[in-house]
Amino acid sequence: MKIKPSPKMKTIYMIYLTLAIALGVLPWAIPLTLFAPRLSLVVVYLPTLLTAIFVIFWTQKYYETVEFELDEDYVHSIRGVWWRRESRIPYYRVNDVILRQGPLQRMLGLANLDFHTAALGGRTRPEVTFFQLEAEKAEELRNEALKRIGILTGERRRAVEEQMLEELRRIRKLLEEGRGS
Repeated sequence: MKIKPSPKMKTIYMIYLTLAIALGVLPWAIPLTLFAPRLSLVVVYLPTLLTAIFVIFWTQKYYETVEFELDEDYVHSIRGVWWRRESRIPYYRVNDVILRQGPLQRMLGLANLDFHTAALGGRTRPEVTFFQLEAEKAEELRNEALKRIGILTGERRRAVEEQMLEELRRIRKLLEEGRGS
């Protein structure tokens, strides 16, 4: 199944851009404007505007390239505007699937899904990340991935435990009946 990130991905990137300008550029650009208005136009505002236009253009192009997939045997991710990056790991190598949300993601109802493997060399980063998914879709994909990996979700684990308990009760009953005869 092929998956695209939420269109809200573009919104969160625009929020990041706005915060970068508001917190990183304006605090020193405004005083510079008071002392050297022409210099600030050339040194600060024009490069900031060009950068913002580029980021807006790049965000749209980047969104179009991002694609995730849970196929029969692999977790697969493709992305990149100029340089394509593809990550693919087989389910048997996946040790953990983590659903992660930052504060802005929670506000927008987004989440990331990280697929971790047994790290070589102490690597703690996930091998593959499905990013900026709708939170409900991320939870659904997490459960599907855990099922394919063979890790039981809480609900499925309880069902299996109940089946095992029922089987043990039947065995106990048979043993008690055999002892009584």
